[in-house]
Amino acid sequence: LCSHNADITVVCQRNDQNHMCSASAYSLFNSTNSSIADSTKSIQQESQQSQIIIWNCENFDIVANLVQKNASNITCMKYSTDDRFLITISEQNLIVWKSFDYTQLLSIENLNYTIYDLIWNPFKCNEMIICGKNKLLAVCYLEEKPLQNSSLRFSELDIPIIIREVIKSFNFILK
Repeated sequence: LCSHNADITVVCQRNDQNHMCSASAYSLFNSTNSSIADSTKSIQQESQQSQIIIWNCENFDIVANLVQKNASNITCMKYSTDDRFLITISEQNLIVWKSFDYTQLLSIENLNYTIYDLIWNPFKCNEMIICGKNKLLAVCYLEEKPLQNSSLRFSELDIPIIIREVIKSFNFILK
């Protein structure tokens, strides 16, 4: 996994175990040339992006080298249950990639949510549950449209009372 220019922050593997993904932050500026980076902070912020490398698990050849723009760090990356999609999340940006050719199916920037993690529904390949900042818990539906732009529909969930009671009963302060 030596093709990254920075530390790898997250990895994931397809369910069929044919491909593996690794992601790292990537800046257009060379870190040794700090005078350029210091004098052009606004340009540097615009140039923040993450590198995603798709690996063939059999021979570790690179299948695809992707870039997620306006993302300094990918925090979550998962394949759908049927391996048709790869979703990458960074800060408040989300991209759904088609895994047969790794082109973007859907890109959402400046989400109203900060997403920490997600899990795909094992029974409905276009549905996932996400969790995030401010106790966010939501079901997302990926709506594929053949000749139109695809969309992602969010439905926030209320955390059940029983879970709230269990959380209150735990004391998470380390002694």
